[in-house]
Amino acid sequence: DNHKQPHPTAITAAAEALQNTHYLLILAGAGFSADSGLDTYECLPDEYRELCDPALLRTGDAAAHQRFQQFWIGFATVPHAGYDILDQWCDGEKLPSLVRKDNGNGIRPVPSPWWVYTSNVDGHFRRFTSFADSLCEIHGHANDFRCASGMGYHDTGDGLVERVGAEWKSWNDRVNANVDVNVGRTLRVRCDSDFIDPVDQPNDVLRCRHCHTPARPNVLLFHDTDPNVLRDITAQRERYQSWEARMEDAV
Repeated sequence: DNHKQPHPTAITAAAEALQNTHYLLILAGAGFSADSGLDTYECLPDEYRELCDPALLRTGDAAAHQRFQQFWIGFATVPHAGYDILDQWCDGEKLPSLVRKDNGNGIRPVPSPWWVYTSNVDGHFRRFTSFADSLCEIHGHANDFRCASGMGYHDTGDGLVERVGAEWKSWNDRVNANVDVNVGRTLRVRCDSDFIDPVDQPNDVLRCRHCHTPARPNVLLFHDTDPNVLRDITAQRERYQSWEARMEDAV
């Protein structure tokens, strides 16, 4: 029975383990977003794969660009009550052994005794200060839209290289006429900002104010090599891996 409730003994054992834990790793996937009104994969529209491919922005189809952006703006829902519970477990000190004390001058030391590792792109955890510096979003987050100028490149480690193909060359030529691809890392706008508000009518498209190309979500999409998006994800991943190594040594 897929709906069978956990045995009371298992719940008690889990509660006791949480009460005594000094470190906590929170893993969250698509199911955790569902109660915030976001669809799980099996409920997504038929065009989901198309809406997850940044190459859609290379076309001159303004209606497709608007549909793409509206899909990702739709992730800006209100986090459900479960996030508040986790927040109370951590920064609210509901778990007596999971305490992050400051060093006497009001500055809390790193690392945190808790960390969030999530494949969700809704950005809900980042709305809580308790997870601001202890969060690894392995696919990025849709709370921000950013300049898409970098998506025609990939980073080899020795520098940026153009993606192969005539369509990517055409995109890069168009972008490079207006902006340096390296500037793109700083061009962002939050989904709750006034900049997003005009994108509510057919054919209204949110565009980068610098290169005038359609803006993209700060999410690692299918076939995506955008170094500006990957840079943020890599930084979070490296911080998480450093924390994980410290915790493994501690326990």
